[in-house]
Amino acid sequence: MFGKTKKIVALALAGMMAVSVLAGCGSSTSSTASVTSRVAYSKADEDKIMGKEDNVSLTVWGPQAALKLLKTQCKTFTSLFPDKKITITCNADSESSAPADVLKDPTKAADVFGFVSDQLVKLYPALLAAKNTDTIKSDNVPMSVTACTYDNKIYAYPETGDNGYVLFYNKSVVSADQAKTWEDVLAACKAKSKSFMMDAGNGYYSCAFTFTGGLTFGNTDDGQTQTLSYDNTKVVNSLTAFGTLIRKYSGTFTSASVT
Repeated sequence: MFGKTKKIVALALAGMMAVSVLAGCGSSTSSTASVTSRVAYSKADEDKIMGKEDNVSLTVWGPQAALKLLKTQCKTFTSLFPDKKITITCNADSESSAPADVLKDPTKAADVFGFVSDQLVKLYPALLAAKNTDTIKSDNVPMSVTACTYDNKIYAYPETGDNGYVLFYNKSVVSADQAKTWEDVLAACKAKSKSFMMDAGNGYYSCAFTFTGGLTFGNTDDGQTQTLSYDNTKVVNSLTAFGTLIRKYSGTFTSASVT
């Protein structure tokens, strides 16, 4: 999700970035056209968003790999307000490190930055509450809106609908049917002397072991309280089963970052 601090105009930029994050997966030309058609500001909108603000300098933080996309998005944004002087600088600071950098000194933090939803409870005092909440609610799935809500106020723009996992596999090694279960994927890889790689040391991925056993983690409807629900027996059985598989396929399973 995209957070926003300092200047009011940063709210508009964060909103546009959230709208265009998927459009940016295409070519720069089609992406720009898509964003521009979706986010069309009139003169009245400009006055409402900017007020008397002009000669605005903003800083955007994002992952190193996304800087090219972010710069394209920022260029598109400034083109929507030709009567205003807006200078935007994009620097690398990932979603995992940005929250700590913001809390270190909010006055020196970026105006727009990405962060993981579980950091909202710590970050919300440094963020501006969103204004166009009706648009945010209508454009996003409920779970993503809840994730960026604290004390009944929305403090960020959802970037994704969830944190689901994606399996990439070689069809010559793993068939579509085998790809349906972890056990069959590992067996197929072992049969072809291939490796299966997963960042098991990263909590965002290894939590799948406990979630498979029925553990659920989330926030209350107002986003103010984190909730945890699980059955000890089911979770232990799940962890035991995964542990058994990892040992069984120790020569096939590899724990490492795939990025």
